[in-house]
Amino acid sequence: MGNIKSTTTILVNGATGGFGMFLLQFLKQKEAKVTAVTSTKGIEFAKKWGANKVIDYTKTNVLSQKTTYDIVIDLSGTMGYKNAKQLLNSKGLFLNPTPKPIEIPTSLFKNLFTAKKHIVILSSPSTKHTEVLIGSVKKGFQIEVNKVFPFTQFKEAYQYAEKGGIIGKVAVEIN
Repeated sequence: MGNIKSTTTILVNGATGGFGMFLLQFLKQKEAKVTAVTSTKGIEFAKKWGANKVIDYTKTNVLSQKTTYDIVIDLSGTMGYKNAKQLLNSKGLFLNPTPKPIEIPTSLFKNLFTAKKHIVILSSPSTKHTEVLIGSVKKGFQIEVNKVFPFTQFKEAYQYAEKGGIIGKVAVEIN
């Protein structure tokens, strides 16, 4: 969505969770300049997965920095467009994969009046997107499994993952 090139600067908030783990590796393959926002325990994982720079949110308020980005991706759902806007360059994109229901129509309206766009991600991938992702996976992705639950505890697995703050994926084992 962001036409990623080697010169693209990207901030990923929530960079070491289950989806962030893959996103960092994908962006590394694209040679983007990535800043990962994570907790202290996620710093080494973010670096291993391809972040050029890491911000520890337990020690630094990401909003207090002076750097701006071409793209801000809020995987944790904690930043919001209002805050992300101050981190975007003049024509930056805020990619929001976890929008609140009200953000869906309001983002469309707000985008009419600003060069900084709030992109709500709701669509399923096209064949082209799927091929790009499969190609990236074939190049090799590292996977960190945080915890494995038996299938009979799928509800507990979901609740554990929803708490946030974990590194990597939560898996449910099906025998």
